[in-house]
Amino acid sequence: MKKSNDMTKVEMVYKEVKNNIINCKYEIDEVINEKVIAKKYGISKTPVREAFTILVQEGYLVKYPRLGYYVKELKLKEYYQIVQLRFILESGVIRYVISSVGDEEIESLNEKLTEKWVKYEDYYKVNMDFHLSVAKLLKNEYITDSLIRVFQLNNRNMSKEYYKKVNGDIHKNHRKLVELLKKRDEEGAIKILRSELYRTDDKLTWY
Repeated sequence: MKKSNDMTKVEMVYKEVKNNIINCKYEIDEVINEKVIAKKYGISKTPVREAFTILVQEGYLVKYPRLGYYVKELKLKEYYQIVQLRFILESGVIRYVISSVGDEEIESLNEKLTEKWVKYEDYYKVNMDFHLSVAKLLKNEYITDSLIRVFQLNNRNMSKEYYKKVNGDIHKNHRKLVELLKKRDEEGAIKILRSELYRTDDKLTWY
């Protein structure tokens, strides 16, 4: 049985490295070295290795023998599968919000829509926070956790094309979505979702 102190070290490294991956602190071709991380925190390589093993299992890192660990880059098929999963989750959220959530709760989403502009590297989190706020209206932590996971897996593929469309008023479509939810316009709300997922260079349409 592991000592609680060891588990704390594993969790600390796991959370720190995972957060750095999600926030694009590492380059795709950057080696993430056990020894370097261990030295940074003043700990042995064992808890670092255990944390890295979990991150490999969860799909955040990939290990190359004798080279080290790298951030896992999505293959095209994996990207489409994640986009499809996000569409299935969020279109379901939209349907249930429209059928079961009151106007006042839907209106509260506008409290999240204060910024007009953010840097490209910050847009991922701002956008995710809004979509999670919509999901949280259903008060189902499994749905929320699933959506968080989808966003985290696809964080490096936030479209610069879409960012350029909304830059200057980053919540323009989000405000439209809130109004469509209040009007109980399922078709219109899902159309907004599709517009966010759409890429002109997509070879397939899975949503």
